[in-house]
Parts: sequence; C-alpha cells; structure tokens
Amino acid sequence: MTRTITWVLAAVGVIVAIVAVFASRRQPEIPPPARVPPVSPYESSIAASGLVEAQSRNVEIAPPENGLLREVLVEVGDPVKAGTPVLRMDSRILQAQLEEAKAAVEVASSELSMLENKPRPERVAVLEQTLAAAEARLEDAKSNFERVRRASENDAARPQELTTAKFLLEARQAERDQASAELAMEKAGTWEPDLAVARAQRDSAAARVRSLDSQIDRFTVRSPIDGTVLKRSNEPGEYVSAATTVPLVIGDVSTLRVRARVDEADTPFLRQGAKAMARLRGLGSSEIPLRMLRIEPLAMPKTDLTNMPSERVDTRVVEVLFEVEPVEGLTLYPGVLVDVFIEASKPVAVR
Repeated sequence: MTRTITWVLAAVGVIVAIVAVFASRRQPEIPPPARVPPVSPYESSIAASGLVEAQSRNVEIAPPENGLLREVLVEVGDPVKAGTPVLRMDSRILQAQLEEAKAAVEVASSELSMLENKPRPERVAVLEQTLAAAEARLEDAKSNFERVRRASENDAARPQELTTAKFLLEARQAERDQASAELAMEKAGTWEPDLAVARAQRDSAAARVRSLDSQIDRFTVRSPIDGTVLKRSNEPGEYVSAATTVPLVIGDVSTLRVRARVDEADTPFLRQGAKAMARLRGLGSSEIPLRMLRIEPLAMPKTDLTNMPSERVDTRVVEVLFEVEPVEGLTLYPGVLVDVFIEASKPVAVR
C-alpha cells in the first residue's frame, strides 16, 4: 500500500514538472501599445522635437517698473490690437506729484505774465505822484536854503542853520532823483534777463509736468502687437516685479509656427526648403504639414527638454522655423511639443 502511494506521488510530481516547463516556455502576449509611436513618412529623415508657437512668438507683457497691479483689462482668449491698454499699475503717488507740478506751472506762468505786462498803468500813476511830491519838497527846500543863505549874509542866521538848510536841500534833491529813477525804470518795463529767468522757470515747471505725464502713461501697459491673450498670471492687488511671473502673454495665433531643434549631428543632412511634417505626441497617425521658413544659423545649447530616456542634453542644436499649414479639424495650441520629421539630404562630401 505504501509503495503504491509513493508511485502515485512521484507520477503527480513528474506531471506537475512537465506542465511547469511547458508553461514557462510560453511567450506572454504583448499588449498593443496604448499610443501609436510616431513614424517618419520619408525614406530618410531627420527627427527633432518641435515647439508650437504663435506667429509673433509668445510676447511677455510686463510693467516697466515694479509696483502694485491695479487693473487687468483683458481676459485669456481676448483679441487685442496694438496699442490697446492691457494692464494698469498703481500711479497714485505720481498723480499727486503731477498735481503739484501743474500748480508750479501756474505760479511760474503768472509770474512771467506779471513781468511781461509791465509797466502797470496804476503803478506808473503812483510813481508819478511820488515824483511830483518829491519835486515839491525839493522846491520848498530850495526856497528855504535861499532864505537862510540871505539871512546869513546879513548876519541874521547862524552858520548851523545854513548848514542844516543845505543838508535838507541835498536830501530833497536825492529823493527827487530816486523817484525819477523809479518812474523811468517802471516805464522801461521788465529787464530782459529777468524775463529770460522767468521763462526758464516756467519751461522747467512745464517739463516736470511732461515728465510725470510720461511716467504715468508708462504705468498703463499696452499691447505691442495685434494678437490674442494666451495667459494671465496676476490679479489686481498683487505686487508685480521682474522676479515674479509675467502678468500676461500675448501672441498672434492667426498662423502658428513650429520651432524645431535639430541636433548638431544631423545638421549635415539639413537643407533649406526641405519637406517636413509634424506629428502630435500620443497621436502618431496625425500628420501636420509644415513649410520651412528659415534655418537659424546660430547653434545653441539645448534648453528645451522632452524628458525622453534616450534624450541627450550635452549637445547643441540648430533651430529651424516652420509654418503650420492648416489641417481641417485639427487644433494646435502654442507651447505644445510635437515630433518633427524633416526630409534628409545627402551631406556634401569634404575632401
């Protein structure tokens, strides 16, 4: 009985071993790829990563100075024309300075007008009366001096009285000369150098107003191009500086472009006017026809990475700019990465 059980267990073990061997030799079924890999449509091609961008490139809109953002005048997707205000910064301090500068212009203009309108008729009349009074006092002093002088000749007046009368005559003569000079100066009007100084002060105040107007105008940021608002990063009340995110990005998306980065090792196979097409990532069956615009001749370090395992980062690239030809039913967005395939040419042999 025991021997029978042993043989049965041995047979079962052999069968299990045989089944395990056959099971291990079976190849597991490979599931189909979740996404169709991109395939070049050309027999010989250059593969590159490309970035979709607006025709105008993505224009970053930021204020000229750091400050408090008061208004954002557009929303994402809004069309804008060149010169349209899109941002308004807080300019209350400058507005107060502007009011002060305008008041200074009024003061300087009034002072200049006062100088230009000389002589004033009422001022001339006052000075003429002053001169007449001085002449009358002078005549009285002359008469008094003559009377004292004659009395002194007849020993009827003391020498001190004659001296006093003489000094009084000289004082009245000086008063009369001063009144006459003041009247002449008033009638002559303002001295030209004084007018020049007053005009310069007025012009300086006006220049200050223009300067503040210009500074305030800079705090209203306008779109430099016709385009569409692609991104909005800040809200009113936030502090905006050069170190923070750009408040707005605007681009002309009427025609899209693709900027492809061709590895320096593939540049010998690159030629101007070569055929090219792009495929959306994850949609390998898509075909986006491209028209080459130009090859930018300056090679640069590679900065835009696709994070693919086989991607090289210690290389330089040459940028090639393409225009996207319209495809019905296909929507592209600036900033999207695409796979670009460029028809390769034979490199020129170098001897």
